[in-house]
Amino acid sequence: MKNKRKALFLLLFFVSFVSITYAVDPPPIDAGGPGGGATPLGGSAPIDGGYIISIILALSYGISIYLKKIIHLRFSNHEE
Repeated sequence: MKNKRKALFLLLFFVSFVSITYAVDPPPIDAGGPGGGATPLGGSAPIDGGYIISIILALSYGISIYLKKIIHLRFSNHEE
């Protein structure tokens, strides 16, 4: 029963935390910035190098899980 209470408390805590953090007004979008155009919604946040690191990390994680399963299968088949 205590485990269910702890899980429910954590769930309510995280849901309330997320709802509180998103309860603010969004920042205003500049209509007339320098250069005559509107500022893009994301601003000028660079995303050129981050996705390459994410892809490399995801591939390495997937390969490690795959190799662990293959090694486990090889050792478990020879235990007769």
